[in-house]
Amino acid sequence: MSKPSSAAQSRELDLRSLRALAHPLRVEILQTLSTDGPSTSARLAARIGVRSGSTSWHLAKLAEAGLVVEDPERGTLRERWWQAASPGWWMDAATYLGDEQTNVEATLVLGSVIRQHLRRAEQFLGEEWPEEWRRAWILETSLPLRLTPRGLTELGERLRGVLGEFTARPDDEGAETVLVQIHGFPVHGESGR
Repeated sequence: MSKPSSAAQSRELDLRSLRALAHPLRVEILQTLSTDGPSTSARLAARIGVRSGSTSWHLAKLAEAGLVVEDPERGTLRERWWQAASPGWWMDAATYLGDEQTNVEATLVLGSVIRQHLRRAEQFLGEEWPEEWRRAWILETSLPLRLTPRGLTELGERLRGVLGEFTARPDDEGAETVLVQIHGFPVHGESGR
């Protein structure tokens, strides 16, 4: 996961925050807060399908790493609201994956993100949405591309540029939060390369 075009708003994971995030439930909590907005541990527990005590404990660990903060606009003495500390995050995946000390954590974090994105896409399929949203939905699979690492890097930069153009748009009436998933990676063919 390389530096996004909106990196000024996104937080780069350092070693401490990577290690704090290296639990599938913590990734899900952070991604849910980033996508759906502030919430309490009880509401997060109901949304994710775990016990409130579990979300409270993991929120505390995320807060220690600075990945989540209390929402100052909400909450009472009995109810604490949490929000993502930044609108997004990114990490120098090549460095973390290439280091035997951090490979396990980086693989766990990235795998958790991919699985959560796929769950959200499957969730969309089972939900009721107006026809205009069903027609707007994007599922695009490309023919296999033959690229070098440089070519894949260029493709990623150009796609992030397009996404950045849409991120900069003001909220239009009727707008919904939309998750966009882009994956590009090499695969071994039958010959092993």
